[in-house]
Amino acid sequence: QTLGNPNTEQLLSNDLITLNYALTLEHLEFEYYNFFVERFTSADFINYGGGLTFEYIKLIRDHERAHVDALTATITQFGGVPAPKCNYNFTTIDSVDAFMATSTILENVGVVAYDGAANRIYNRTLLQVAATIATVEARHAAFLQYVSTANTSSRALPFAGFPAIADGAVDQATSPEVIVQAVLDTGLITSCSYTIQTPTILSIDLSLPSADQSVTNPTQQQVNDNDLRALNYALTLEHLESTFYATFQDVFNASDFASLGLDPVYDYTCFNLIRAHEAAPVTFLTNVIRSAGGSPVAACTYNW
Repeated sequence: QTLGNPNTEQLLSNDLITLNYALTLEHLEFEYYNFFVERFTSADFINYGGGLTFEYIKLIRDHERAHVDALTATITQFGGVPAPKCNYNFTTIDSVDAFMATSTILENVGVVAYDGAANRIYNRTLLQVAATIATVEARHAAFLQYVSTANTSSRALPFAGFPAIADGAVDQATSPEVIVQAVLDTGLITSCSYTIQTPTILSIDLSLPSADQSVTNPTQQQVNDNDLRALNYALTLEHLESTFYATFQDVFNASDFASLGLDPVYDYTCFNLIRAHEAAPVTFLTNVIRSAGGSPVAACTYNW
């Protein structure tokens, strides 16, 4: 869906639809975790790190509640009507194995959902609100994916077949339309008092003023130059991370991880995967900047 040259009212309306789409997902996540926190105990997580993992699950539940509150307050502040929670059915998830596996995918779905909606938000303040939530969802996903490797016996999931778990260094942004259908297909949401709307992709005339821009009515060249600066800023950080991990790959080995009480095989493999993931965005951002006519920044000199 694309809306060409929208006016200010249409821009705000579309942004609020996007935030309510996110709020619908956050309602689901909070109610999901709250349901199981009240049914499980730390002893149930013996195969997943025990009490510490259960405490983190409760922290995730609290994070999701904070996301609901933040989105509700933001939507209200901008004159919108926050979407209420739907009705849910979580009873088909009948074990800790199924809960952990489903939670891992649910969080990954949340990450790619925010990624897929980012290009439909016009107001930069609202975009930043969404981005600050998305990064926390990614931390949830990373933790759950890590601890879930302890027991992989249950993978028959409500989201079976949905490509949400990131195997590569760059996530696959997934459109709101695909996310909504995937979530409804799980049966976790049984009904809503409203129709879940998905935002449109905006085709914006640069002559439209924006209170969020310090440069009023920028030219196309100014917009492109500013975008390239932002990408080179990101590339500078990726160079730092990539070089850091590459340096210490040659310093440490699996036995060093064992001395810390970590799994010498799995944790060292994860370390090397992080290194590969940091190297890939360097290539990705370099190619994007070049394709947009920019000059990618080079790596700096570092002291570890």
